Amino acid sequence: MNWIMDKHSLVQGWGGPTAGKVANHIAPDSLLNNVLVEFAPYKTPGDRGSLAKAKAALRGSKYDTQRNGMCTAKECKGVLLLADTRAVDEAMLPVIQASAKKIGISFTVRTIEGAYPTIQTPSKNIPIAERPGWGKDYGDPFTFFNPLFDGRTIIASGNTNYSLIGITPATAKKLGVKGNVRNVPSVNADLDRCSRLTGQPRVVCYAALDRKLMTQVVPWVPYFWQYVTRIVSKDVTKYEFDQFSSTPAYAHMAVQ
Repeated sequence: MNWIMDKHSLVQGWGGPTAGKVANHIAPDSLLNNVLVEFAPYKTPGDRGSLAKAKAALRGSKYDTQRNGMCTAKECKGVLLLADTRAVDEAMLPVIQASAKKIGISFTVRTIEGAYPTIQTPSKNIPIAERPGWGKDYGDPFTFFNPLFDGRTIIASGNTNYSLIGITPATAKKLGVKGNVRNVPSVNADLDRCSRLTGQPRVVCYAALDRKLMTQVVPWVPYFWQYVTRIVSKDVTKYEFDQFSSTPAYAHMAVQ
């Protein structure tokens, strides 16, 4: 899915290059001090996706029953995809569907206004959703990785480990999660190791975890790093940005 996705068109659905840029891995480069600025494991020409690369990746999978690089098993048809009702969601859906169709995957789309509560309830067993996004709480990669990938923090409602990385059979039984939950990849040890570090070693550790997630675990199809654009009058003589809320820090403004 990372190889076939037309990320360029997904970004266009958000408003194009003024709204943001194509994401090549998990955390924004600025959060990792640009350690991974050149890391783009699923880069394709024009960010339009590559059928050849996608078929090569799929070939040999148990879902490639005809051994032709296509998803031909029954599980590939009518996969539940949860969507929201925003204009950007409506713009993204046809792109996702058209991209997946190229490798034989079709979706049964269910649209909910305000989809987060459903997505964040593991017992709903949502296999894929286009709605989730994330923003750091403060300028440290901890706030991007630990809430999203720690298997010990998977909860019954309000769960933010959307991909259920690190879930155990016991947790799955407790929360009503179905499917194959044995030997699910875990990055708990990586998270613990990175969180104990400080300075650049901490950043490098989280960057290595980003690489691991995108090449060994692959929980997401990252597609968009959003910009925040503010238009400021020439009369503003002091301007500060609130890292937590991604809004102007109004207590630290000054005008002529």
